[in-house]
Amino acid sequence: MKDRKKLFRKSYYITVGSLVHIMERHHFKIPRHPNVSKFTIPVVEILALLRDANTEPVEQVTGATYLKRVIDTGKTIGHDFNQLPTSLLTVLTDSGGRILTAFPGCMKSQTSISNL
Repeated sequence: MKDRKKLFRKSYYITVGSLVHIMERHHFKIPRHPNVSKFTIPVVEILALLRDANTEPVEQVTGATYLKRVIDTGKTIGHDFNQLPTSLLTVLTDSGGRILTAFPGCMKSQTSISNL
C-alpha cells in the first residue's frame, strides 16, 4: 500500500484524465490510434513504471512549457512510433508535476503535445 501512495504525491501525480489518455491512445488493446507508440505490458506494470519515473531527472522540452523524463526500463515495454520494440519510457509532466502523458519510446522531434 505504501508504494501506491507514491503515485499520488502532490509533486508528481497522474489525473484520471491523463490515465484515460494514456490507456486510450497508447495501450495496445485499444486500436483507435494505430500510428502511435503502444504499450504491450499490463496496466499494472505501466502504473509501476510511472511511479518509478518520479526519481528520474527531468529535462525541459525545447519550445514547450512541459518537462520530460526518459527512462530505460531494461526490458521491452512496447513499440515506438516507428513500430520498433523499445525499452524506453517517456513521461511528460507540467511544471507542477502532473503527468500529462506517457508512452513507449522517445518523442519525435518538433512534436506538439496534442499529437502524443
